[in-house]
Amino acid sequence: MAVLLLIIFMLPLAFLDMVGVPGLGRHLNGFFVPSTTGLAVITAGVWIFTFLATRWILPRRQS
Repeated sequence: MAVLLLIIFMLPLAFLDMVGVPGLGRHLNGFFVPSTTGLAVITAGVWIFTFLATRWILPRRQS
């Protein structure tokens, strides 16, 4: 499970870093190590997904 979460969060950050968004992290021995800004982007993404899931997806399943 941890490997799956690592792939889900680190691949988009690494892609954004390769596209040219500075400050998200650095590549180290083939791995992407996020910086504080990268961790904040991950946290914001998880928060937005959780908000949307509880706001629109879950109420539709209950009705």
